[in-house]
Formats: sequence, C-alpha cells, structure tokens
Amino acid sequence: MFLDLLLNNRQRSEVQMMFALNMLEVFSGHRLGTILCEEIGEVIRNFREATHVWRLVQPFEGQDRGLICLTQPDAENVPGSA
Repeated sequence: MFLDLLLNNRQRSEVQMMFALNMLEVFSGHRLGTILCEEIGEVIRNFREATHVWRLVQPFEGQDRGLICLTQPDAENVPGSA
C-alpha cells in the first residue's frame, strides 16, 4: 500500500486512530444496526479472524476478497466494548 512508503508505524497508528475518531463523529446520533465492508487481502482477513466480531458474509470466488459484516449485537458481545 502506498501509505507504507509515506508513514512510519507511529504515524500510521495515528492516522488509523483519527479515521476511527472521525467515523465516530460522523455517525454520532445514528443507530447503526449493521456495517458492511469489503475484505481485501490477507491483512484484513487476519484482522477479521482475530477480532471475532466481523463475519464473512460472502467470499468472492477466485479472488482474495469477500463481503464482511458487523452487527450491533456482535459488537456488544465483545468484552470491553462500549
């Protein structure tokens, strides 16, 4: 990814945190029941499997991609979630 060439690990963590905080600001006041994302590559797949929150809804055959889903009940079942 091009950001790997531009940012060091500390900067990358800061950018990821800012994206997460921005998402919270944008969606504050909304009740999200389900979030769908596209899983692309091994890094995101490993993240999904490690969190035990995101579910693979539909793999895209012959590609290293798929559709993943996070529901509110799934998120609430994670220890330490807000």
